Amino acid sequence: ICRGNAFRSIIAEACLNSLQIPRLHVQSRGTVAGDNPEANNLRFAEVQKLLERHNLLQFAKKTHAEQL
Repeated sequence: ICRGNAFRSIIAEACLNSLQIPRLHVQSRGTVAGDNPEANNLRFAEVQKLLERHNLLQFAKKTHAEQL
């Protein structure tokens, strides 16, 4: 469980899922990274751009901060 670490866990999720290991599915369920929703949305957009640059966006979740 990765608490307060929502953006690193999304990157880890995308990287591991991109390996396409049979019978392995990684799902990030990180909590919000701070108390500022606007900053969180901005950071999530930055993470999505990073993943896209590395051709990993398709392996990542579409939203962030799903509560446990």
